[in-house]
Amino acid sequence: MKILKTNDESVIKKKAVKLLTNCYTDFKSLIIYADSEPSIIKSLQESSSFAITLINNLPINNQTIDPQIESPLFLITPNSQMHFQEILTAFKYSKWWNIKTSFFILDELNQQCENAREILETAWKMNIIKSFFLCVNSKLTPMIYTYNPYTNRAPKPWKIVQNNNKPTNGWTMYAKSLKKGNICRSLNFDRTKHLDGSIIKALVNLPPNSSWTPNKNYNEDLIQEMYSFDIILVKVLKYSLNITFVFNVEEDGFDRTENITEFYKLLENRNSTDIAICLRSQYMFRDSQITHNIIYSRIYLVTNNRGFYTPLEKIKNFYGLVTLVSILVILFLTYSVIVLSGRRRRWAFAGFEILRLLINTGLHSRINTLAKKIFFTMIFLYFMIIHATFQGHLAAFLTKNEYRENVEKLEDLKDSRYSVIYGGPGIVPYLTDPLLKEKFVVSHPNCGSLIIGDDSAACIADIFYVQGFAFDKQLHVSREPISGSVYVLQTRDDWPLKERVDKFFMQFEQSKVGMILLEKAMEAETERQKRILAMTEKNARPLSLGMVSFGFYVLIVGLVLASVVFIVERRLQGKKLREFTIRKIFNIRR
Repeated sequence: MKILKTNDESVIKKKAVKLLTNCYTDFKSLIIYADSEPSIIKSLQESSSFAITLINNLPINNQTIDPQIESPLFLITPNSQMHFQEILTAFKYSKWWNIKTSFFILDELNQQCENAREILETAWKMNIIKSFFLCVNSKLTPMIYTYNPYTNRAPKPWKIVQNNNKPTNGWTMYAKSLKKGNICRSLNFDRTKHLDGSIIKALVNLPPNSSWTPNKNYNEDLIQEMYSFDIILVKVLKYSLNITFVFNVEEDGFDRTENITEFYKLLENRNSTDIAICLRSQYMFRDSQITHNIIYSRIYLVTNNRGFYTPLEKIKNFYGLVTLVSILVILFLTYSVIVLSGRRRRWAFAGFEILRLLINTGLHSRINTLAKKIFFTMIFLYFMIIHATFQGHLAAFLTKNEYRENVEKLEDLKDSRYSVIYGGPGIVPYLTDPLLKEKFVVSHPNCGSLIIGDDSAACIADIFYVQGFAFDKQLHVSREPISGSVYVLQTRDDWPLKERVDKFFMQFEQSKVGMILLEKAMEAETERQKRILAMTEKNARPLSLGMVSFGFYVLIVGLVLASVVFIVERRLQGKKLREFTIRKIFNIRR
């Protein structure tokens, strides 16, 4: 590293010391990357309270950026544009990196400020928003250069430096003199306050069956094809921040082996400014950040409905096992009483009496004793209630569709009927049971389409995805959510607009605008479902053979029993007739 020795360079060093000591009194740390003269370090130590770190090499440790780390000041004296880029690359992967760091670059080459644009453009390519270039121009005036990457706005005394071949349309370079006046005035103006339609590249996922081309930039016409809430979110961001979106489309945000795909590599690449934000993050990476909470939502279980109850199953569910068993016990006791009540009461006659009792027809048995009157009074009262409830619900048993019991909680998915569980990567933390983890397959978070027609599959998804889709496809959604969820977006960890977007989302959340929009969207969907259900209930539905199948089952059983009784009684009657004939012949012979 060269040591600054010219008079101009000495002026720049003095101005740098004055700038740092007077304008950054609240900062505690300063990093100097240079083989600097002891004089600049001594001057800074004498005139400031900075904790100074002097380094020549930055270790690259690939660590995740910690936004809580205090942002230091960074003083650099590069000997070329390439050297400057190497320093920035190493610094961005070091433990000192912070998006709020202010960079001060001293003109070691003494090129009379002609290399200012080249150096500052290099800084912006690394997503550095606060960088200053100190130099002495051809008129021997000490100057400081900076830029606004988004607009041509800057407060006085900054003046626009005309230049061509700008890295972006909004990128503008400014300069001001350090010779006189308040050198701290407007030094750290907010470059993100006004965006004036600046272009922001975003990564999006589209609903299933959408048509799109990989590796293609889409304009804002793509917004109408997004998920409903994403449309609201993009429009709110666009008009509130005054930005222009350019979109890249990614199918899932990850492939089926859970490897990071190319677009997401752009999102986590600190040496690129291509992709800034993902509007539907499904995979959290080491080198990325999430925005402030936008809204709170809920996660539900989605499965195929297990079909409709048959009329017999509805009857069983309505009366319950205890009632049905008690009916059988009472019928058996009644049958026994009728059989034992007289010599002429055959068992076939008692069987028909039971059938008459079941179909609410009068009995032929004589109830001529007090004991019988008490017994049959209780029986008649019991079956009067049974008949009344049965006839009152007969239409519902025959015509009303009722789904069988479906999945309502995670424990239900342990059932052997379910062999696979789909869900986005964000669902993994909710699956603590080893069996559920074994069944889980990472998929698109809108996994409802994956389980259609597959009774062995289940989907765990946010209500955003499944409310309308599940209703239209007649899928079952659990009555209660398995957990709450927070809707956030994923951004580059070095995105200069991250703080601005976080402040906006903080206000967005506190104002409840997001929840109001979500509730309105959900209410609209609920009303749509109610209208469809109301139309379905008003329309008369004809009876089908399956609806009255239980009646045919009873008829078949009755015919079989009647046939058996008829055959048995005919044989018994024939046997008695033969016995009577034999006795008669025997008596005649005697």
